[in-house]
Amino acid sequence: MVLPLRRALTLALDRPVGLQYGALDRPVSLERGSVVATPREGALERTPLYRLGRWCGRRAWRVIAVWVLVLGVAGALVPRFTDTLTGSSLAVDGSQSARAERLLSERFGGGVTEDLVVVFDSASRPVTEPRVRGAVERGLAELRRQPGVARVQGPYDGGDAAGLISADGRTALAVAGLTGDERERQKTAPALQDAMDAAATGDVAVYVTGSSPLNAAVVEQEDRDLARAESIGLPIALLVLIIAFGSLVAAGLPLLAGIAALVTAFGVLGAASYLTSFDVFVQAVVTMIGLALGIDYCLFAVTRQRAELAAHPGRPIADTVGSTMATAGKAVLFSGSTVLISVAGLLLVRAPVFRTMALGVMVAVAVMLAITVTLLPAVLALLGERINRLAVPGMRRAAGGGTGALWRRWTDLVMRRPVLIGGAATLVLLLAAAPMTGLRLGFDVGASAVADSPAGRGYELVSGKFAPGAATPIQVVATQRPAAPDGAGLKRLGERLSAHPRVAQVVQENDAVLTVFAEDAADSPAAIELVRWIRGTAVPEATPPGGPEVVVGGLTAQTVDVVDEVDRATPWVLGTVLGLSFVLLLLAFRSLLLPLSAIVMNLLSVGAAFGLLTWVFQDGAGESLLDFSSRGFIQAYLPLFTFVVLFGLSMDYEVFLISRMKEEWARTRDNRAAVTAGLVHTAGVITAAAAIMIVVFAAFMITDVVEVKQMGFALAVAVAVDATLIRIVVVPALMRLTGRANWWFPAAFTGRAGGAFRARPGRSGP
Repeated sequence: MVLPLRRALTLALDRPVGLQYGALDRPVSLERGSVVATPREGALERTPLYRLGRWCGRRAWRVIAVWVLVLGVAGALVPRFTDTLTGSSLAVDGSQSARAERLLSERFGGGVTEDLVVVFDSASRPVTEPRVRGAVERGLAELRRQPGVARVQGPYDGGDAAGLISADGRTALAVAGLTGDERERQKTAPALQDAMDAAATGDVAVYVTGSSPLNAAVVEQEDRDLARAESIGLPIALLVLIIAFGSLVAAGLPLLAGIAALVTAFGVLGAASYLTSFDVFVQAVVTMIGLALGIDYCLFAVTRQRAELAAHPGRPIADTVGSTMATAGKAVLFSGSTVLISVAGLLLVRAPVFRTMALGVMVAVAVMLAITVTLLPAVLALLGERINRLAVPGMRRAAGGGTGALWRRWTDLVMRRPVLIGGAATLVLLLAAAPMTGLRLGFDVGASAVADSPAGRGYELVSGKFAPGAATPIQVVATQRPAAPDGAGLKRLGERLSAHPRVAQVVQENDAVLTVFAEDAADSPAAIELVRWIRGTAVPEATPPGGPEVVVGGLTAQTVDVVDEVDRATPWVLGTVLGLSFVLLLLAFRSLLLPLSAIVMNLLSVGAAFGLLTWVFQDGAGESLLDFSSRGFIQAYLPLFTFVVLFGLSMDYEVFLISRMKEEWARTRDNRAAVTAGLVHTAGVITAAAAIMIVVFAAFMITDVVEVKQMGFALAVAVAVDATLIRIVVVPALMRLTGRANWWFPAAFTGRAGGAFRARPGRSGP
């Protein structure tokens, strides 16, 4: 098993990495079998990245000292970031649910912004028995004294509270109104649980549950999950690097750089957390993307550095590092730029969760780029030839080992049968993408992932003995107190809601707020339909013309709002990302057809990943293998976020491959030779880089929190599809069929008559 994997991975080391971006429009000297392709003499030395790399190499200790200081400061700020993470937020700017939360805070209930549920459970006695009731009332009294609690409605308060005692009489609920923003509420929730634990007796167990308690529990669970995923993913990634490099020093360098980038990124986000709050999902995303890209980028640079050392023995080490940065460094900067441009599209979504995820990824990528072009050159300069030290016996790679013959034979096969082989691969991709047509969005509160926590146990008790929606109620808020003496409008609305078959109970807290307990879980499709019915039918029918505006809030309403916002923003995000990517590729390739085909290829890989994601998680095909229970939907913010990340990552491989083909086209004006050379010289690099990403992403599939599991699966599958079916099958097949048209560019933009694909004398054919 190791030998075939090593054959694939070590192909990356037979050819240089990064030169593809260093000489797009310059003649190159490519000798068959040479280790390094050399751009026109003196061209590299004039580039800013060459000068930066050489400068860092000559002042290596100073650069390292600065980064040690940066890492120290960042490390001190990491706890600030991790300690202030909030659960997944579905707030949408200007939405009904956001207005409802603001109204609850500003006008009603002493600044209440969320209702949570406190569960009093007696294993053997009714809660109406004096001894048990006394324990419950002492707990209620303690609850009312807690900071952050504005009001409490207990099970013995009469009126609407009669429904807060279970049918078997052994479980009672209290509704507590919390104040503060999301971060403050998620700090309050665990403190309330601690207070209730202290007040509990042997007769009654107390659990605090609801949106904020569940979110707080999910934050703790994700911390444990991430630590477990890293403990599995990093050693496997190191093993892949050892197989690729055959040296412990060379293999360890990308891994250490990735960890340094992660610490620095978390530190920057920790500083930013003084200004804004971050979703716990940001931590998972930054960890995944930061480690994967960090290791990949350094893999490119270290590979190029070793090639430069082998090609130019005795050359000053600072000059060697400069050449590495001018080639591999340029590749990394272009790759990072594509990811940044793609992720920036999320800023068009009017939801904080998308903005914070975009910020997290952009910080991680920017930090990794800074490390690659400053810290890494300094370390490479200090190591010099010692980068090949600690060679692993039996894994030292022979220079020019001839392993490119494997890729050449495969490419020749694709070139001979482009329609058959390319068509078959495309059909497989389309079949994989087919389930995506039934994609449904929702929001999993994460109760199954934290079933053993107090919030999870309380949620299960509420779901089993009352109604699944009772733990996270729907809030109906009037924007002003009704003018009619009998509050006729809100009363009629309450009666209308109570009559709905999916409503378990309606509690009128005052003349402006209704708390609706649904029969279905807050994250279920039935609860979502209930909110849409309340907004679209019940409220218009019960509210008289000229009466108060009524808005609907709560977790389910937030889910509705974020799904609607994703639907609204998706065309804008897609248009922006695709448009900017087209322009970027147009400048890189100087071709009209190649940018279009690159975008189509990326859409194919992303579509296949989404189709498999839908089949495995929404349809439940992977429940047993991946250890989860399908909820019948995909997390609301996951597809759009995953799309922009995957598009940026896929574009990296596309540019890497096509740019190498362009070099050969510039030299030979032979399309078939260009496609073959591009694939032969880059397939190994793409395989090695993809293997690292797949390992890192797949490690997160072992987590208990479903959204992280879904993210890891989608990214791992997309990278695997992109690096195999797309890059080594569909792309060369399509380019073989389109022939010289691949390289056509309007003469008006090239300054040359006849466009950009004029063949040299004696050259013909595709």
